[in-house]
Amino acid sequence: GRPVFALAVGKAAPEMIAGLPGQVSAGLCISHHVPAEMLPGVRYHVGGHPVPNAESLLAGALALDFCARVPADAVFLGLLSGGASALMEQLHASVSVEEFRRETHRRLKSGASIAELNAYRKTVSSVKAGGLARALRHVKRARILVISDVAG
Repeated sequence: GRPVFALAVGKAAPEMIAGLPGQVSAGLCISHHVPAEMLPGVRYHVGGHPVPNAESLLAGALALDFCARVPADAVFLGLLSGGASALMEQLHASVSVEEFRRETHRRLKSGASIAELNAYRKTVSSVKAGGLARALRHVKRARILVISDVAG
């Protein structure tokens, strides 16, 4: 069959990608921890949660690069779970990391809902609101599986 390239992002990402032993040609797993048992061919990266940090920004760059390198004839499998919006980020050039962290902290302290926080994140992100999809536009076959703890 076609090669499978898997991007798993979120707090459950290691467990999600672990369900694919022997099926992933290449993978990137971004979470808040690295599992004890890692799949061969999968790169593991730890990002920040609940507030994105420098590792979250690196994770965003890694994810965009990974998506751009998926062969057009491969199958892309996206595995997303809660926490992905903090664990993986790439900011627009006009937004500084300090400004982003400050605003995220402010919104968290003021009691903003996760929906409100994610709405803000979409406005400053290169990976959210279709950013990753744009990096995958050359791929003919893509499937996304989502586990969410946020209603809607």
